Amino acid sequence: MVLASGPVPVVNLLKKLTLWKLYSKEIFGISQDMNSMSIIKKDVYTYAEASQNLGSICDQVILTRREVVIKHPDKEDIAVLPAVELEEMKESLHLLGSPRNASRLFAAISRARSQSLPVGNIDDLSKSLGLD
Repeated sequence: MVLASGPVPVVNLLKKLTLWKLYSKEIFGISQDMNSMSIIKKDVYTYAEASQNLGSICDQVILTRREVVIKHPDKEDIAVLPAVELEEMKESLHLLGSPRNASRLFAAISRARSQSLPVGNIDDLSKSLGLD
């Protein structure tokens, strides 16, 4: 995992840390006792809670990359998740939608897992591809 590789990732990381600082106590219920810092995150909110805390809930979803369920007393429950996660799920469903394509994907995954791949760095890869 690369935490920072230039100005944009550093800015994004700082934004996430700032949001974490602002919302960690409110969203995650972080214990005041630093020796036993526990995170109690809510994954399910009532409709009333969600309507009062939509901004915080959206920040929670962005920070944790996990879905949150909002329960409505008289209607169907809904889920809030990052849009990129939804797009990735839709793409995966599309790719696995045809049996032939799914078979090829699983075979490729199996081949990749069975091979030991060489370890290198970006400079070596660039040179091997003639991209210097």
